[in-house]
Amino acid sequence: MTRSQSGDLLPLDQELERTCRNFKWDLKARLAAEEALAQLQINQEDDMGEPQDNDVIVPNEHTMGYYWTARAADMRSPIRHPQVPANNFEVSTSVITMLCGSVVFRDKEWECPRSHLRQFHELIDGIKINGVPANAIQLRYFPFTLEGQAKECMDTRPPGSITTFANLANKFFTRYHLPSKMADLQKEITHFS
Repeated sequence: MTRSQSGDLLPLDQELERTCRNFKWDLKARLAAEEALAQLQINQEDDMGEPQDNDVIVPNEHTMGYYWTARAADMRSPIRHPQVPANNFEVSTSVITMLCGSVVFRDKEWECPRSHLRQFHELIDGIKINGVPANAIQLRYFPFTLEGQAKECMDTRPPGSITTFANLANKFFTRYHLPSKMADLQKEITHFS
């Protein structure tokens, strides 16, 4: 635009680097949420109804090729999502972004599974959708709170093996609540000097 042309100019941004950095972080978060939502929609399409004809039947003896061949049935979610009678149930990207930013479990030494489940419940209990059971909402959103080793461990479970949130929470707590870890922490507290 030349000086002789009049038009709306953008105001001068005194902290351009900070603005660009914030924009970049917002873009990354939005892309991660969109990717997670797309993956959820793929899993939702795969998990509808009864097992399909193309589900893999595992033979008794496996060749090396069997273990190295990727199959669509092996990539499905371990969670079998319940049928929801309401047709207005959509996974919100804003809720996914909120969960990814505040309630994340990475299977680190200092993380407590009980605290993670409590924080997850505090956030998810605020979401109510008519005709959608709380169990369905919890099963949809919980995988988004896992990262790293915890996410990989969840993905190793057989497809469709988790059917209720109580089952999922029990398996999660059993896996990450180690009595030896608690004994070490208790010993450390009693011998604090």
